[in-house]
Amino acid sequence: MISTRWTRKRFAGLIGLLLLAMALPATAQTVQGEPTDLKFTVVNATTGQPGTVDRMTIEYVRSRRNGILDFEPSGSEFVAPGVPIKDVGEYIVAVWFEKVPYWWSMRGRDLIGQTTTLHVFDTTTRLDGVSIKGMNVIIRRQDSLLNLEYMLQVENAASPQQTIFDRVATFELDFPAGAREVEASYRRGPDPTPIPADTHGSQRLSLAVPLTPGVTQIQVTAVVPWQEGMTVPVGSNLAVASWSVLASPEWLEVRAMELERAESGAPGFKRLTGPALSAGRDLALQLFSGEHEAAPEADLFATDSTATAAAGEAGRPEAAAKGGFPLPLVFTGFVIIIVAALAIRRRRQ
Repeated sequence: MISTRWTRKRFAGLIGLLLLAMALPATAQTVQGEPTDLKFTVVNATTGQPGTVDRMTIEYVRSRRNGILDFEPSGSEFVAPGVPIKDVGEYIVAVWFEKVPYWWSMRGRDLIGQTTTLHVFDTTTRLDGVSIKGMNVIIRRQDSLLNLEYMLQVENAASPQQTIFDRVATFELDFPAGAREVEASYRRGPDPTPIPADTHGSQRLSLAVPLTPGVTQIQVTAVVPWQEGMTVPVGSNLAVASWSVLASPEWLEVRAMELERAESGAPGFKRLTGPALSAGRDLALQLFSGEHEAAPEADLFATDSTATAAAGEAGRPEAAAKGGFPLPLVFTGFVIIIVAALAIRRRRQ
């Protein structure tokens, strides 16, 4: 009897485990979505003709991004097979055309049961129609270092629409000599994308960044050793429509022709605005500490009381140049010696 009951319990337990194992895939499918074949077509928006891409990725966005597809499509019309997708899910679709990435943010409902059209653009190195729409130069003085940050909005209004990209230098930015720890990135997709940035030992920073049609945000940071009266150049081989300087601490003096003081809007910063700059024209910002420049450091080892007293005596007008004896005492001794010599001479006579 006991054996039969034990057998039944074991059998029931096995059935339960089997049902649980069968339910796990269904649960995973519910979380990630049902595998679905997604249809895409690529159009070259510059020419209006069908285009092909080198690579496609799809990421599912929840608390973090999860890659659910990474493959190399073939042809201008293709199917991304078996992509787990939910109609209410949020997805980031990316393709690479001529080494340039393009991103789209889409809902699952926009991808399921239809053909999704993706537009890419021809690539050129010509800068026609490209300008810096706005630029903030953020300057922070911290002890012996000057921290620099450039925030740029670069507008590509080329016609016909094209992506501007040069793997060596798409455009250049005036930059201070001696800058180090230079880092640059641009933002068109979900995250900042690092870009090569090199000064080549000159006062020009080369930025190899793809500029797709529209506005691209670029950030550059660097560190420069502080020197009183040092200069920070502002300019580019692109026209700069508007720009401003944010300087910290507020006592930091920034001097240049045509600079105007403006409301800061940022606590602890002084804001100045400059004139529009044509391509190739630069303006040199000269930096000073003013009254906040540190005084020469005192000799920390000269704390002995004797040394302090000697220093005090040396500062008096009557102190001797050497030996530290008062001048009247020296003069009196000299007179006594002369008088004694005269007296001895008379006795001998």
